[in-house]
Amino acid sequence: MSPRISTRSITLVYRQSRALNAFSGQLLELLNGDMSALGELPKESTHEGVKPALFEHASEDEGAAWIAQRIVEVEQAVRKMPTIAVLVNTEEQVKPMAEQLTAHLEAISLKAVACEEGKALGEGVDVRVFNVQHIKGLEFEAVFFAGVDRLAEQKPELFDRYLYVGTTRAATYLGLLCYQGLPPKLFGLRNEFVEKWRK
Repeated sequence: MSPRISTRSITLVYRQSRALNAFSGQLLELLNGDMSALGELPKESTHEGVKPALFEHASEDEGAAWIAQRIVEVEQAVRKMPTIAVLVNTEEQVKPMAEQLTAHLEAISLKAVACEEGKALGEGVDVRVFNVQHIKGLEFEAVFFAGVDRLAEQKPELFDRYLYVGTTRAATYLGLLCYQGLPPKLFGLRNEFVEKWRK
């Protein structure tokens, strides 16, 4: 169109905390990804954040209960319900996860909504449940990734991409849930996790 037009990459990210930006870098390096894709925080950013949380060897109900407990921690920390997404591996898991979470969240007057086919339904304070394949381009204050170990087993060719895209949707809080154990690919990050955010 014009010889004066040039292509420039935009790498600055404004919403992600320092803790999660550092974790994203470690994850990208561990997965042998393109390090130039890692977002860079502005030098003046003071948003430190918290380490990601991990829960392993969970039953379906234990996993939903753990996510609900972490959501309560997030709500207590920010005093106003932020945007929260829960990612599952298949479209068939979206509705059951929303129902399980709602059962655990009703006591604090919250509910989870099934965002089938990636449709962002629900009220502003609702916890949204998505199939991970529909999450690109969205951002949330907190993201929980359910069944990371199953994703590694069931979709090994897509695991790296889905995991990186899913984890980088979180601005401050990131939780990974494994029904068995952390996938071997991620063993190098084990020391980067906590089990919960409040002592």
